[in-house]
Amino acid sequence: MTTARQTIRRTMLTAGATAALATMGIGGSLSASAHERDASTAGSSSVLAKIRECESGGDYKAQNPVSSASGAYQMINATWRGLDASEGYSRAKHAPKAVQDAAARELLAEQGTSPWNPSKHCWG
Repeated sequence: MTTARQTIRRTMLTAGATAALATMGIGGSLSASAHERDASTAGSSSVLAKIRECESGGDYKAQNPVSSASGAYQMINATWRGLDASEGYSRAKHAPKAVQDAAARELLAEQGTSPWNPSKHCWG
């Protein structure tokens, strides 16, 4: 059963993702056509693939030796726990690929690429 909070958050995430992608020059308006939405999804997937490669070399079990950051996208525990997609997994590195990818899409929708700015020299 979906709660009102989840419905509101999903609506905000959709709008946030569109805004984040538009900022990066990917996608279009909220009333985008199916083709434009597909392009936005492909664009965010491309950005996340670059981030994943820079952050962990694509290793979904990666663990940062000096922080709590783990998983393919090197999410710190506090960030990880704040994402709906992470439910059921205490740390990113313990979650399967599909869950980590969903969490990265959620974070991108909420905050754009700013959580990964320290590695932007690699993927940006």
